[in-house]
Amino acid sequence: MTSVSSLKEDIKVEAKSLKRLTSQDLFLIKLIEDCKISPHGEEILYVVKTIDPEKNEYKTHFEIIPFHGKPLDSRAFTQGPHDSSPEYSPDGKQIAFLRKKDGHSTLFMMPRGGGEPVQLTKYKNDISEFSWSPDGKKIVFTSSLTAKGLICEEAKPEENLYEKHNADVKVIDRIWYKLDGEGYLHDKRSHIFILTLETGVVKQLTSGEHDHHQPRFSPDGKWIAFTSNLNQDSDYEYFSYIYLVSSEGGTPKNLTPGKYYFSGSSFSPDGKWLAFTGTDEPENGYASPRLWKVSTNGGGLECLTKQHDRPVSDQSINDLRHWHPNEVPLWSKNGEKLYLTMSDSGRSFLISFDLSAKTIKEYCENDSVLYKWDFSPQTNRMVFAKSTPTIPNDLWNFEVETQKSERLTDVNELFSNTFSLSSPERITSKSSDGTLVEGWILKPPDFKPEKKYPTILEIHGGPMAMYGCGFFYEFQLLVNQGFVVAYSNPRGSMGYGQPFCESIKADWGNKDYQDLMGFLDAVLTKGYSDDTKLGVAGGSYGGFMTNWIVSHTNRFKAGVTMRSVVSENTMFGTSDFGFLSDLEHGCTPWEKPEVYQRVSPLTYVANVKTPLLILHSEEDLRCPIEQGEQWFTALKKLKQTVKFVRFPGESHDLSRTGKPWHRIFRLNQILEWFKTYL
Repeated sequence: MTSVSSLKEDIKVEAKSLKRLTSQDLFLIKLIEDCKISPHGEEILYVVKTIDPEKNEYKTHFEIIPFHGKPLDSRAFTQGPHDSSPEYSPDGKQIAFLRKKDGHSTLFMMPRGGGEPVQLTKYKNDISEFSWSPDGKKIVFTSSLTAKGLICEEAKPEENLYEKHNADVKVIDRIWYKLDGEGYLHDKRSHIFILTLETGVVKQLTSGEHDHHQPRFSPDGKWIAFTSNLNQDSDYEYFSYIYLVSSEGGTPKNLTPGKYYFSGSSFSPDGKWLAFTGTDEPENGYASPRLWKVSTNGGGLECLTKQHDRPVSDQSINDLRHWHPNEVPLWSKNGEKLYLTMSDSGRSFLISFDLSAKTIKEYCENDSVLYKWDFSPQTNRMVFAKSTPTIPNDLWNFEVETQKSERLTDVNELFSNTFSLSSPERITSKSSDGTLVEGWILKPPDFKPEKKYPTILEIHGGPMAMYGCGFFYEFQLLVNQGFVVAYSNPRGSMGYGQPFCESIKADWGNKDYQDLMGFLDAVLTKGYSDDTKLGVAGGSYGGFMTNWIVSHTNRFKAGVTMRSVVSENTMFGTSDFGFLSDLEHGCTPWEKPEVYQRVSPLTYVANVKTPLLILHSEEDLRCPIEQGEQWFTALKKLKQTVKFVRFPGESHDLSRTGKPWHRIFRLNQILEWFKTYL
């Protein structure tokens, strides 16, 4: 393997000489993680994430650029190395942000003009979310607590040998006690606090055995809106409501009682309404999230985008950043419009919703994915981060009134000028039952139509997500190494209407399987794919489908299954959300075990003849490592060709946020497997 020092020499290339992409070139990519426009719309603060190969870690810092700036106008605002979530004060003079310090997230603030940041909170508890009061004198935040409450950084634990040597023991009495990427939650609850900046006094606003998220001040500063489920059986329910509580404390009021899942609220300028996203079908995991509003007095709950059968927020999936589709809709200055994003057919783009006309206006970005954005109501200006199939990401500005947009940054100029990247060809296929499916084909940069290429079918996770018009490193790597990559959005995917998405409910491996095979057949009609050298790969639900495919057909010569599902029976008790599987299947595994067995690839493992590589993270709490273990042991017992690669300390998000060198190892394993068997 190439050393870090030689890697640094390798990346010093002339912009004109295009090279073949390798797994380690991932280190070159810079990711824009967040962007904020100043209240007066004059400048943009954004978060840049880079990889440090020497320390095997990610670093984040802030940069500032004028609203009508150019890439060279950008300047560093903080040095990091672990800064995130910046928020301008209402007057634009201060910037609050989170900085990772001594292993936990802490709230800091520094003048917009620069200088030394001031540490605002000094606790060992992580601060996760925060926002300013309208007068800029207070900050509301959430923090995760155990029974010990907020623990000061200077606090020294009592020397109790019994507690010291049993601190790692977990005593669990909650059914929902773990969450992938977060770890074990059995003794933690997220609560809301208000910090008064002048005095430094912190006041706890909520308490009890519930979690509280996304706090926001009302325009007059008298109220806090937040999301939670304060029902007695909240751990057993997939519900989330919008609450209002006095900023002085008191009993929260549920503004949206019933059966809903809502998130990300924001106040109208007059404080009379709250806008948010969510669904009135919380027990249907395939329901499209939509835009809603409710009166702050209670009542008037209304779904604003009910007639528009596309999900709000970015639903696309990739291997460079977290997949977190929930977002906060923002109001125009006069309160007549709401702004947010929507997903459709692999694209995500900005929309405005006119509250009087009840109409949507799209600000389309063709063949791209818009994944972060912000809005200045005072100036009608926006900023957004977007990705295209050949550009990992960049910042763009947008003038709402003139509809004009400009590209502001070129953070991956070196990467783009060094490697030959492929643009996808869009195709539409027809399944055996006539369903139309959208997909894309990526071809090698030196593609020759008369040649026959080994071809890999990639399958996305979810399934309630979508492959989009954004950058996917793994795909570009494979085509640079001589493979054709085909990927599609079969039934179960978001972005094509709710009926399309929910048509596979409790029936995985049927219509989605038809769609994938029909799409592959359409790819083969192009004439340049070698049907004797076909590979299949996918992660999470895509891993499930990979397992399903190789146990139902032998047309593939190699497969790579990642963070996959093989047994729905055991997923019920081992996955972080597995205990909600009865919402999918209509029963528990002890009531009707045959229902779970029918949709488990493990039931059909004796049919597998395809050489299979299993990649799985040992700290995956969504699709636990026991799934990979069962699949490997069964295939090995059957004396099939199989290899099992386990990644210690990694979660379900290994491909996106795992330790950098683990991500490189993973990519190398995929490449080596397909090169060997295709």
